[in-house]
Amino acid sequence: MVKTSLYSSLNEDDILDVSNFNDKIIMKSFKGIPFTEELMIEVNNLILTFIKLYNKTKNKLYINLADKLSQINTKNRNDDIDIINAKQIKKIKNTLSSRDKKILYEIGVNEEYKDDYMMLASIDILLENDYSFQQHFKKMSKSDKETFKEFPIYNLVKKS
Repeated sequence: MVKTSLYSSLNEDDILDVSNFNDKIIMKSFKGIPFTEELMIEVNNLILTFIKLYNKTKNKLYINLADKLSQINTKNRNDDIDIINAKQIKKIKNTLSSRDKKILYEIGVNEEYKDDYMMLASIDILLENDYSFQQHFKKMSKSDKETFKEFPIYNLVKKS
């Protein structure tokens, strides 16, 4: 069992069905919970849910909530996935800076990710490296491509 907020178990439809949705209550629901690795995974999943909801509804409440939760994750864990998700939010909000791009580039040249085409494709999307994205996407297995298409970051791919 993972001690977490009750909101982290809601799916997109459940959240959309909440008539009195209040982002402050959601943020408060994480207070006092120890930030374990398991909780960070739950928070990350909730971040992705809110990004998907923003993509679906364009309601800024969802992207702002994803941003607040992302700040919690990067403060408490700050691994490369957390950083990419935080930069994805910044890209959506049109606030991705040169410093952010440098951080993404440095993650992308890390030897650890040389064959992680999902990670590299995510970075390519955020850096708007369309050709590089296409090359990394082609190298993914069929199942990885299908999984990747489900990630909210895939919505940022320039369709041509």
